[in-house]
Amino acid sequence: NGANTQCLCEPLGQFSAAKGGDCDDKNMDVSPNAVENCSTPNDDNCNGSTNEKDAKTCTEYYLDADQDGFYAGGGGSSSQSECWCAPSGKFSAEAKYGADCNDSSFGVAPNHAESCDGHDNNCDGNVDEKCDDDTDGFCDATMPMTSGASCKYSAKPGSYGAADLGRVLILAGADASSSLPGTLRTIINKDFVFEGVDIRYATAGTTLPSPQQLRRWSTIVLVNDGSATYASPTALGDALHTFVQDGGGLLLFGLYPKTGYVPSGSLASAGMPFAGPGGLTNSSALALSTSAAYGPSGSALCSDGDYPETLLKMGDNLGAVTFVSGEALSSQWLPHAWVADGNSNWNLLSSRNLGLGRIVFVNMLSTNSNPLMNLIPRTATRWLTRGWGTDCDDSNAMYAPGSKYDTGCNGKDEDCSGFDSCTTTCTAIDDLDSASGWEEFIVDAGPDTSVPNVGSGTPIGASTLWKATSWADANISSFKKFGMCYGLADEPPATTNLPSYPDSGTKWHVARKSFTASSSFMRVDFRYRYLPDPYESAPTMDQFAIRMDSNSLKLLDKSPVNKPPGGGWQTQVVNFVTSLAPGQHTIYLFFKTGDGQYNVGAGAVFDQFRTCAQ
Repeated sequence: NGANTQCLCEPLGQFSAAKGGDCDDKNMDVSPNAVENCSTPNDDNCNGSTNEKDAKTCTEYYLDADQDGFYAGGGGSSSQSECWCAPSGKFSAEAKYGADCNDSSFGVAPNHAESCDGHDNNCDGNVDEKCDDDTDGFCDATMPMTSGASCKYSAKPGSYGAADLGRVLILAGADASSSLPGTLRTIINKDFVFEGVDIRYATAGTTLPSPQQLRRWSTIVLVNDGSATYASPTALGDALHTFVQDGGGLLLFGLYPKTGYVPSGSLASAGMPFAGPGGLTNSSALALSTSAAYGPSGSALCSDGDYPETLLKMGDNLGAVTFVSGEALSSQWLPHAWVADGNSNWNLLSSRNLGLGRIVFVNMLSTNSNPLMNLIPRTATRWLTRGWGTDCDDSNAMYAPGSKYDTGCNGKDEDCSGFDSCTTTCTAIDDLDSASGWEEFIVDAGPDTSVPNVGSGTPIGASTLWKATSWADANISSFKKFGMCYGLADEPPATTNLPSYPDSGTKWHVARKSFTASSSFMRVDFRYRYLPDPYESAPTMDQFAIRMDSNSLKLLDKSPVNKPPGGGWQTQVVNFVTSLAPGQHTIYLFFKTGDGQYNVGAGAVFDQFRTCAQ
């Protein structure tokens, strides 16, 4: 074969090989007779693959079906494994990372934190440990909680009076001009404190969020008004299936033949329901209003509703449909017990458990003059969304919401209202339920530089960033107005692919109000809730600060790196070195969102302020 071969009676110099197939004739360690070796980057045995299965010095990797870093079983014959030079596909867990008690769910593994959800999240053989250590029936306020929690007295997500809920994503398969996603957000976000209700479109030309990105949200609402289709229904179904398996909530809204998302991919194999007997038509008697202008349009936590009852309760009449119960669930698809008519002809709601999560299917999408119909997607979303416990001291059964052991001025908060119920040394609590007297500023200087004291700010009203709002009271026993809230949506256009949108919130927004103290005081107490953008994690990004009288008198400084470890409302007690004199004083609330990085909305609330003599 020319210069590469010679016909000889015996080997001569480099003309010594009688067999072909050497894929690297300049490396004597590479040949078809060699053994594949993980310690080299070569195709040692010339079979067309590099560092393939069972190569020399390979490592035994175990099947990690849910890709959470742990495999089921304890190794040996009880677990599936393959020997590779590096993790290969789902054979990626090292031998020391066994004992995954649910290898079909990313939300369960030996290194995971326990949640109050009725599952053994950390594979220690216990369910909901650390959720109710004092066995008083209330979940620990620092623990995340779902409607499946075993704490029987806590107001769980979806229950009347539950508050402090997680973040919701409305994923729309609709034309960008559609008003439905925004209207649905308005309906969902009414009266309750979510970490945010965001909108993304997932139609042609957009990129679907990855499963990792979806984990930033607690619940996903899929909505489609028929004006467009999802970019990749199969990929979406696979991602949503993983999301729910891992503990997320999924609301399929408006699922009937002419619109909505038809389940595809692995989500379809989970056994999704369609319209029940008789189906559901665009009947004005059984449809959701998409035009009622309730509440805010922003994504963060400013809700303007003032209706005292925003959840369906037993006996509520929805025309031909009567609300029955919010607790009757099943591991299989069944008509949901939330709503039913006399002969069950309409399968309006159904639900099922899937892994650690849940799915609710709502089969209605139209307009209706009965606003109670809006309570169906609102109740369903809250039932699906993770919240927080309500016990402020889970080591002591005397501490719980509504505790009968609250004895007044003893420096203790037995009823978990956020304050010692003391009226002899402290002023009455100001719920800050009105925007009257508050001014708003936009400034460049931050709280450590100066407070705005020149000129007049803009009066705060419904259209400004700072506003007084209405929510469920934190003691879960009543509803009332309270709170001075800042919630800046600052989210990208809903068609922008994640996470390519930079924010521009580099200025400080300030709310200022003066008050008159009738006597000197040594202490101030207040509550706050701070919700930074989930995409930001540096102290230079979202910030919430409170000052009194000047920039030197600091009441609070919060950023993503020192945000509260869990729960919603936090109580702050500030003791002064020397007493403050009677007369006029001024509170300044500072908020800044972002430094040019991606932002999907952030917010903060200042609430229930009082001064104390000692």
